[in-house]
Amino acid sequence: MKSLFSPLLLCLVLLFGLVAHAEAPTQNAVNVTETVALTSQQEQLARSIAGEIKCPVCRGESILTSSNDLSRQIYLDIQTQVKNGADRDQVVGYMVSRYGETILLNPPKKGINWLLWLAPVAVLLLSGWALLGYLRNASRTPEVSSEDLERVSQYLQGKKP
Repeated sequence: MKSLFSPLLLCLVLLFGLVAHAEAPTQNAVNVTETVALTSQQEQLARSIAGEIKCPVCRGESILTSSNDLSRQIYLDIQTQVKNGADRDQVVGYMVSRYGETILLNPPKKGINWLLWLAPVAVLLLSGWALLGYLRNASRTPEVSSEDLERVSQYLQGKKP
């Protein structure tokens, strides 16, 4: 009985510890239900910028379409900056400085990023070249010498070459 009590007690302590940690408010907790009152032009600019920013959690989704809390927080940051008078370049520059260029849905075409833009084209071209070479070899008629034809003919007639 004592051997069963110790693991059970340990599990309960760990469980309560996890629950207490999950319930504890943190300094970084943000109320993502906040909204920023914007004019229609500011809202349009904020939505346009948010459409270019990638959700850090979701895959290939902008923060505008993501329902993730982090995406909503980033969108709130964008709205706040737009409300404070920041333009598109300033907001995007802030996001890039904070999260890196990977936060952009379309990374800028410079430096190592060219590899991202050119790699699919290079793979497509190499695949087309390989397919063309294969089709040329597959459609080629084999060259048969007259000696080979004679040997086949003799074989078919039952004579050994």
